Amino acid sequence: SLTNVTNQEVDDGFTAILTFEGGTEVLVEVGTNNYISLPRWYVLGEDGTAVIRDWQLNGEIIRKTGRTEETVVPVKTAAGLTKTMAPRREDTIVKEDLPKVSGDIADFHRNVVAVIRDGAEPEIKLFQVMRVMKLMEAIFQSAETNQVIKFQDQV
Repeated sequence: SLTNVTNQEVDDGFTAILTFEGGTEVLVEVGTNNYISLPRWYVLGEDGTAVIRDWQLNGEIIRKTGRTEETVVPVKTAAGLTKTMAPRREDTIVKEDLPKVSGDIADFHRNVVAVIRDGAEPEIKLFQVMRVMKLMEAIFQSAETNQVIKFQDQV
């Protein structure tokens, strides 16, 4: 789905659910119209969760320890007590810092200059750009038709 919150002539956000071979599902949501800070990204897995909360790369990885949750403490909701949405007990998880990764966005631009001036090998290949463009077209088509689009990477 596309959103047009701040400008009706130009989409300013989208939500897409991508399902890969093997069943892995990815929810991608981009928007310029949020009035609260959302996580920059997060990954949910069978054995844990990783989150980057902001542009300063603050976040963490939470993993299960192997201890079971037989004695989940229920939480009180408007509908009453439930164990379904109760947070995991502290003794069943371990919190880790995100690994520090260095990088410089200017490296991309340096590579473009080197490709043009010196005939260097591009870091981002044309087939990779084409693949992203075709995926974007499939997302637009899905939003227009309100249909699931089968996207086959044919590059």
